[in-house]
Amino acid sequence: MKAIFSTLLLFLVFHTGFCQNNTLKFQEGSTSPEANLDAVSWIQGYWKGEAFGGITEEFWSPPLGDSMMFSFKLVVDNTVIFYELGGIRQVDNTSLLN
Repeated sequence: MKAIFSTLLLFLVFHTGFCQNNTLKFQEGSTSPEANLDAVSWIQGYWKGEAFGGITEEFWSPPLGDSMMFSFKLVVDNTVIFYELGGIRQVDNTSLLN
């Protein structure tokens, strides 16, 4: 269990540092970049693989109703360690991850 916690902690630290360097930051009065679900619809489907010391499973729905939804699960030693639900919404001329 300690190894799993250490791996997840390392991932979060790396992910946080990486995202800070690759995150768009809006200045006062700026607008969101143009984007639409067609640009990310390639991710729809079922994905499964090995990562973070276990088996990962992810599902992305096809675009429907101006949105796509996803589920993610990490299973280590036949036990769910982490899961996440979310989606991408088309709002006017941009897309929002939630």
